[in-house]
Amino acid sequence: MRMKHTLLFVITSAALLGQTASPQKHADPASLRTSGLLSESGPTFRISDNQLAIPLTFITYGDTRFTDPSNTTASDPKVRRWLVNRIAEEHPAAVILNGDVPLAGGVKNNYEVFKAETQPWRDNGLRVFPALGNHEFNGDPRECLENWWQAFPELRNRRWYSAQLGSRVYVITLDSDASLMPDSDQGRWLKQQVSSLPVAVNPVGGMNAYWPMPFRHSARLTLENLSAVREAVEAAGFAVESAELTMIPKTTVEVADENDAKKILRLIDQLEDNDDVQEVFANFDIPERVLEAVAG
Repeated sequence: MRMKHTLLFVITSAALLGQTASPQKHADPASLRTSGLLSESGPTFRISDNQLAIPLTFITYGDTRFTDPSNTTASDPKVRRWLVNRIAEEHPAAVILNGDVPLAGGVKNNYEVFKAETQPWRDNGLRVFPALGNHEFNGDPRECLENWWQAFPELRNRRWYSAQLGSRVYVITLDSDASLMPDSDQGRWLKQQVSSLPVAVNPVGGMNAYWPMPFRHSARLTLENLSAVREAVEAAGFAVESAELTMIPKTTVEVADENDAKKILRLIDQLEDNDDVQEVFANFDIPERVLEAVAG
């Protein structure tokens, strides 16, 4: 019996609303050769069901930006440590870091801070699956990759990989700084990964498809790359119900004044009604009580 697969594909973006990219001071990491990377078929890591707790839980965590604790502007060290401890208390089957683990991948000490502050994860035997983001390549890309591989030696000579968590979850971790076009090394690997997803047999003789969880961090995702991912997923027999790029603000501005709220909503309506405007993104946050007052 041929199974019908449905995949909810989510790509996260660290780009702040309205934020422009900083000038490139080093070679573009996308220019690095990828033909010599390890890119084998099947899962890179396998964790059997008897090694996983029931129910199966995992935590995704991004934009951590570990750096010198004296730097409280780029990220808050107190919040970082609090989140690390809370995650350790939950004892998930996996911690998926979807990019920007260090503040700057070219600064080796950032990874030393990561190692020190995440000691509770190792004390509790947590499995950590990191993804490369744009901050990982903040510096000379070759030095940045070497720092990454020294921090995560199990990933040496890899920039993308997969992990099979028991008989239900298949994690696919992509590199946002490498091409995902169909003729690229990563694109071909992704297509192979999705098309060869294993099928598990349940105790009553039925067939259960693995639930694939792709993770990719990007502050410069393009429509072409998104299209390439969608084509790879569809070519593997999955029905893609929705695939789109969107901007999600990391910081919001509360609008508590009713008059200001009316003006903003009126402007948004006018923009959305304009035929020349395709998408409208904003970072305002209007409290429910204000929305009710405006609607009334």
